[in-house]
Amino acid sequence: MKRSSVVAATVLLLVAGCAENAAVGNDREAELDPPARPAEAMVAGAALRDIATSLVFPQIMTDADVRNVPVATTRCLFRMTRVGEPVVVFGPQAAVKLNGKLVPLPGSGMDTYAADGVTVTIRPLDDASETEGPFEAEFVLRLPGASDELGYHGFAEC
Repeated sequence: MKRSSVVAATVLLLVAGCAENAAVGNDREAELDPPARPAEAMVAGAALRDIATSLVFPQIMTDADVRNVPVATTRCLFRMTRVGEPVVVFGPQAAVKLNGKLVPLPGSGMDTYAADGVTVTIRPLDDASETEGPFEAEFVLRLPGASDELGYHGFAEC
């Protein structure tokens, strides 16, 4: 009889602990953190000054970054995956996050944006006019002084 009481008490204690889930993503204090601050917008030359461009890669943009993008309101987003964070915001102009800075790039031709030796090309890989939602696209980044260009396949959505 005593043994069943001990088992019942143990089960009750364990069940009581289930209300406190400390797993990542269940942090109740997270809602108290201040919203993310957007990256500073900076011209390409200044953002890459004194940086080995062969080591620079495009960075994902937070929601705060996207809201801070200094481009026209018609916006398309390029993501590495269908559900990932955006890496490039584009329309009549584009913006990419390099070295922690938002770099605006004016349009310089069909699907191409460039400034200070930084060139971004975004082109659809399929007939985007026949699809709704994200469509397959290619993003190519060329940096001044880098021996290679960086190319990524992902998804764009306008």
